[in-house]
Amino acid sequence: MPMTEQGFRKYTYAELLEQQIIRAKDLFGDDIDTSGKSVLGKYIRLNVSDFAQQEEALEALYQARYVDTACGVSLDRLAPFAGLQRNAAVAAVLALVLYNHGKSEVELPMGTKLVNSDGTLYHLTQRITIAPGSSVQAHAACDTAGEIGNATKPLRFSQVQQPNITISYRTLLPIAVTGADTESDPDFRRRWKKAVAGAGSGTADAVMGAVARLDSVQDVVLYENDSDIEQEVGTFRVKLPPHSFAVIVKGAEDASAEIARTIFQKKPLGIQAKTGSVVWNAVTERVADSAGIFHEIQFGYAASVPITVEVTINKADEPDFQPATAKPLFAAALQAYFSGSRIGQGAYANALYVPLIQSGAVSCIAGIQVRTRLTPSAAKVTIGVDEYLTFSDVVITYKE
Repeated sequence: MPMTEQGFRKYTYAELLEQQIIRAKDLFGDDIDTSGKSVLGKYIRLNVSDFAQQEEALEALYQARYVDTACGVSLDRLAPFAGLQRNAAVAAVLALVLYNHGKSEVELPMGTKLVNSDGTLYHLTQRITIAPGSSVQAHAACDTAGEIGNATKPLRFSQVQQPNITISYRTLLPIAVTGADTESDPDFRRRWKKAVAGAGSGTADAVMGAVARLDSVQDVVLYENDSDIEQEVGTFRVKLPPHSFAVIVKGAEDASAEIARTIFQKKPLGIQAKTGSVVWNAVTERVADSAGIFHEIQFGYAASVPITVEVTINKADEPDFQPATAKPLFAAALQAYFSGSRIGQGAYANALYVPLIQSGAVSCIAGIQVRTRLTPSAAKVTIGVDEYLTFSDVVITYKE
């Protein structure tokens, strides 16, 4: 194994071939024919091909020992050393409002199937009774785990239509539990480093690291105000009280008590855990210390912001372009791109050219713009410190 001071360095095919040719000439003489047309030369090259594959395997084995280069199962087997495990796929849960416009009471059993416009199935997580002329809040879980359930598109009853019942989403917070695909290697490595950085206590890194180690947490950020006056944080000016910090978490919506307990165990003495103003999904939990005294711990869950991508293709550049065929390919590429979006991280249209072209549906794009429900089409989208982007739709304009 070619180990050096810089670690493992594999032999290339050319280096292995040269070594074998030199060895053959040492054994049979300098005038022996080792070209690719001779029997001996062909035999040497067959062996060298096997040796090169072995070198590839040895390099992969060596790289599997380190978090920055390990992949798949190898990365999973390293995770216990950091007190982590890869997040499994999570089914999205939507927060709904069901309205009864009829004159009689309607009962919907638990498990009632709903379907959205792209065919994704959901089911009610509890039995619902709606009085005539009133409304009830409910939760609908996606039948398929993953980010596919985060698309807040119009819902209707799937198997049996319910007359006089309409379905809408709760204002501002349509997603009660964020759906997530199985955590990717890059996202797992990023969470690993954040968790390891917070091995101590009483610091921002310690709080974020401890929260990042919890199951189903996809991202966590912390904003601190160590001054004696109220301060504004982020683009949309969330205000933090003096001597406080705000923790914003993506994912793990059903683990608020555990998150609060973790924050309490790691937070500095005399510093308040607050969410500040204008945090949509604030949570307050009461945590008992070792003496049984309860303390209020606040943090916030990041809110998803659906983003729409507008793509313009010129017919002169792409005469054979098929919008109907390209749309699902574009959607899959953008879904993958935004699956790892970070809290507070906006989007630049220029960054989307690469994933769209790599989808194989097009080679020349005339222009890209992005927009959300609250921002018009532009070259970039800015979001709040307690928000993250999720892909919603791609709109293709194919023009002369």
